[in-house]
Amino acid sequence: QTINRELIKQYNVVTIDTSAGLLIPEDITTLVIAGPQNMNNYIKFEIDQFIMKGGRAIFLLNKLNVTDNLMANPISSGFEDMLNHYGINIKDEIVLDKVCSVASFNAGFFSFTTNYPFFLRILQENFSKENPISNRLDGMILRWVAPLELSGAISKNIKSTILMTSSQ
Repeated sequence: QTINRELIKQYNVVTIDTSAGLLIPEDITTLVIAGPQNMNNYIKFEIDQFIMKGGRAIFLLNKLNVTDNLMANPISSGFEDMLNHYGINIKDEIVLDKVCSVASFNAGFFSFTTNYPFFLRILQENFSKENPISNRLDGMILRWVAPLELSGAISKNIKSTILMTSSQ
């Protein structure tokens, strides 16, 4: 929702309803696929065709559903196999980082705040300086992040851009 509010300020944002079948309008240049779960093969095929025709896509995927009591359950977006075909592997792991944010916890009558290595704090020097999407960002907190691995399977026709990284 936050990303949508910010995008609307600069772009013409259109929501595509996938429940009635996905038809990507011809004038769409970039798809933002945010938080999908268990996408069916038809929708994946349509998005794959969009990409193959030169369309751009941003995938904002969740690998975990973390409950209020911090129980983490794996979830599937349904796009893992498609992205793997493009040379992008979302690992079944969680990134831990010493450069992290704090989290508050309650234990009975007590509350405490501590550094929490599952909440990555991305500092300005870890954003891509070449890309206009990220070059003016000062910082960002990412919670329960899965690492990405780019393989040699990435086609010459597909460009990948690293927008940010965790610390060393």
